[in-house]
Amino acid sequence: MSNGLAAVSSIAVSSSVLAACTASSAPPSSSAGETSSTVGQPDVPLAAPAEPASGTGIKVGYLSNLEAVPIVRVISEGIREQAKIVGVELVFCDGNGENATALNCAKTFKAQGVNGLVITGVSPFWQKVAEGALLIAAVSLDRRRARFGHDR
Repeated sequence: MSNGLAAVSSIAVSSSVLAACTASSAPPSSSAGETSSTVGQPDVPLAAPAEPASGTGIKVGYLSNLEAVPIVRVISEGIREQAKIVGVELVFCDGNGENATALNCAKTFKAQGVNGLVITGVSPFWQKVAEGALLIAAVSLDRRRARFGHDR
């Protein structure tokens, strides 16, 4: 499972770095721990390159919150590219800037059994609501398994 978590982290960090560095004309370095800087911008730590197929069998919910905004689209495209490289099944949902839609996205992720979340552009309150809904579902499932003594 730690490889899956590394894959999820790699997706989130790599896509964020990709979005942050899109305007840079300098080629990015691929070594972990190095930084990339653009004139007038702070150094951004570079993520280690994604390990192909390291996320196979992992399902990640990605909640964007307004794909109509160009930078959000760039970040989403980076996340999709990294998910494809590592073999993660990405369940995408756009909150469209609406709290109720974001909550429905969280419900969709729960119903589809995602193993992790990537959330961008969502107010901290609704991030906690989405996390809480999934944690409650996970605890309920674990208790059910413990009670009945088997996986269902």
